[in-house]
Formats: sequence, structure tokens, C-alpha cells
Amino acid sequence: MNTKNNNLEAMRALAAIAVFICHLFSLVPEMARYKNHFTNLFTNWGTESVIVFFILSGIVIHLSFENRPKTKIEFIKNRVLRLYPILICCVILTALIEKIIFKTPFSLMHFIANALPIATLDTSITLYQSNPVIWSLSFEVFFYLYFGLFCIRNKKLNNNMLYLWAILGLICIYLNVQPYVYPKVLTHFFILFALSFIWLIGFYIVKFRQLYSSSHLAILSLFSLPLLSRLHLFFDHLDPVKYTLFAIVSWPFFLYLIRKKEQPVETKNNLLLWVYAIIFLGSAITLSYDKQYSPFIKACYIFLPIFMLIMFNFFGKLFKYIYSKIIKPLAHIGKFSYSLYLVHYPIIVLFVGIPTISFAIKLPLILISTGIAIYLFEFKLQPYFNRLFKSN
Repeated sequence: MNTKNNNLEAMRALAAIAVFICHLFSLVPEMARYKNHFTNLFTNWGTESVIVFFILSGIVIHLSFENRPKTKIEFIKNRVLRLYPILICCVILTALIEKIIFKTPFSLMHFIANALPIATLDTSITLYQSNPVIWSLSFEVFFYLYFGLFCIRNKKLNNNMLYLWAILGLICIYLNVQPYVYPKVLTHFFILFALSFIWLIGFYIVKFRQLYSSSHLAILSLFSLPLLSRLHLFFDHLDPVKYTLFAIVSWPFFLYLIRKKEQPVETKNNLLLWVYAIIFLGSAITLSYDKQYSPFIKACYIFLPIFMLIMFNFFGKLFKYIYSKIIKPLAHIGKFSYSLYLVHYPIIVLFVGIPTISFAIKLPLILISTGIAIYLFEFKLQPYFNRLFKSN
């Protein structure tokens, strides 16, 4: 695995761990009691991590397609083979926990909706209480289907269909923020297309990777994302405007991760810096007027990128040294981030639902059980299905 891929896998690992920590602090009573705006600075990054997954997905699919172009059938087959064996097993586990913990009667339609998956947070097709993280898979499957069916032609990219996709995404972002009540089916497709624009931003990061991004701009980009994530623009949990801005501000950071080592400094482009500066200033002003946060919390988010840039100027070599030591372990975890993401929630729910277990035992059980499940999924189940279908 090369360094570029290590960087992306490390980010995938950090995003999955952030989701895990977020749900521990939400579901485990002994940890949930400490939730507030201050602890949220460190623990409340679940939705933002999913947005990072979408961006990473767009980047990785583009890089993969460049390296090994595939036909429509090959692409969709590979995606189905990677997504569905683990997903279906997790849905089975979730359905059992629903029956045990929530006493929910088994519904075949409910099971199918979550296994396909077509259940999202804002439609009448409901998610399981003990595994709502499946919502993001509805979006990933949609992204892969559109890309595979319409954007691949004779092992080449169909740019016209990509442009059409981007236009539909922008239109649906606009429709999602309008104060109208649409039929459930339309609402479902509007949000799918709206958030697919974020996936496309990741996809086009690769296309425009000749733009130069310095380490300093990457630091500013990365540590501005918390500020963007805390904005209340349209008071929607999945506000497509906010998360589109989030994805745009992430460009310099991800460009730096996939940069070509031999790229000369002369290719430096100030466009990214100007885009970043405009969005950052607008976001900082917007957050400063938000009455939901105390002045201290606002200051933390607004001055975080500046503080981290100063720290990087003084301790940049130390930061790079530490990162060089942890990147390979993180990249290794990143390869199993899909299983970690899908299985951790029902396991937390299962052990939280047993009131007789103390926290000192409960937390290790959650961690160990999650690790065992990941091992079974990634080293037993997935290789079995790979051999079964790829051999045929």
C-alpha cells in the first residue's frame, strides 16, 4: 500500500473511530451524563464523519477507476460483493437485538428495507432503533448505482452524465431547503441527490489534484471543518447546504493527502485560499450570532484553525514525526472501518440493555465484542464470499 493510500485509509479509520466514540457518549449512560457543548468539541462528530466517508468514497472510487477501469457490470459487482455480505449479517444481528431488547415484532418488509438498504432518516421507511447508522448505506448504494449505471461507458468516464449528476445535485440542494412538504418518495430522492453532490466533490478532488495545497493550507482546511459542522443554517440534521460547504472547505486538506510528491511549488494556485477565506469568514460571522452556543464555545471553533496553524509552525516536525509513526496502524484499521461502522451500534445497544453489568465491565465487553465481530466479518465472512463469487 503506498503512502497516498495510507493517508486515505488513516482518515477512514479516524472517521470510523469518531463515529464509535460519538455513539458511546450518546448511548452509554455513564458516559452520556458528561455530554455538553464542551465535551462535544471532542466527542460529537458522528454525522461529520459520515460526510468524510462520502468525500473519501468519491476520492477512492475515482482513483480506483483511474488505476483499473471497469465495465458497468464489473464495478457494480465489486461494490455489491464488498457491501452486502457484511451488511446483511449486521441487519440479521440487528433484527435479533430488536427482538431481544426492544421486543419489536419481526417484519420482513422492515428487514428488507434495511438490508437493501433504502431506509433513511427522513422517510416513512424506518431504520432499526438498534442500528440507525444504516441510513448512510442508502446513500452510498445510490451513489454507486448512479455512477455504475450512468457514468461508466466502455470502461471510460461519461463526463456528460457526471455533469448532469452535479446539476441534479445542486437543484435538489435548493429543493431541500425550501419550506414545502413534498411526497415522501420525492423527499427521499431529493436528499439522495442533494448529498450525492458531496460525493461528487470528493470525486472531482482527484480530477483537479494538480492544484497545489501546502501543509499550512491543509491545516487551516482540516481544523475549519468543526466550525462548518456547528452552523445552523437551515436547522436540518442533514442540512445539504452546510455539508456541501463542509466538503468544499475540505478540498485543500484532501488535495494535500493525495498530492504528487514530485509536484513543483510553481503550480501553486491561490484560488483554494480565496475560496477557503470567504467560506471561513462567513461561517465565523454566522456562528458568532448563534445563541445556542456560549461565547467560549464559539471562540473555540472560530480560533481553532488559527491556533493549530500557530502550533504547526512551532511543532510541525514533531507533528509529522508522530503522524509517521501512527499512520500505518491507522491505515490498517481503516481497511476494517466498514465493519466497525456497521457493527458497533447494535453491540453497544446490546450491552447497554443489560442493566446488571457495571460500566467497568460493560466498556471492555463492548470493545472486545466489536473487535471479534470485525475479525469474523473481515477475515472469515468477506474472504469466503470473495472466493465464492470471484471464482465463478
